[in-house]
Amino acid sequence: MAKIKIKLTVDDEAIKRLSAAIDQAVTTGLLKGAYEVERQAKIFSPVDTGTLRRSIKTENVKKNNNKYSIAVSPSVAYAEFVERPGPVRRTGQRPFLAPALVQAFPRIINHISNELRRIG
Repeated sequence: MAKIKIKLTVDDEAIKRLSAAIDQAVTTGLLKGAYEVERQAKIFSPVDTGTLRRSIKTENVKKNNNKYSIAVSPSVAYAEFVERPGPVRRTGQRPFLAPALVQAFPRIINHISNELRRIG
């Protein structure tokens, strides 16, 4: 009776390189996607003086416990009241961030997927 023997060798350095490549791909894909959201939010934002539009910026990707996050946000204090005003001021409601995210979401997924495909 023949014995079959399978030997599996794991290259720890290759796994570390692959992990770093995946990390870079996800980070790059998220950043590209966030810039899509920023661009759309600037298009959707109401313009009076242009201050709100100019204040919309994308932050760097943050990673904590294998969870990635990125923020696209305006820096002017009144932006929240334009996006979703309280019960007193309904007439000023002109959402721009939420619709930008909804519209850009498929492209965010595509950016991440494309970056992951480049790994090989």
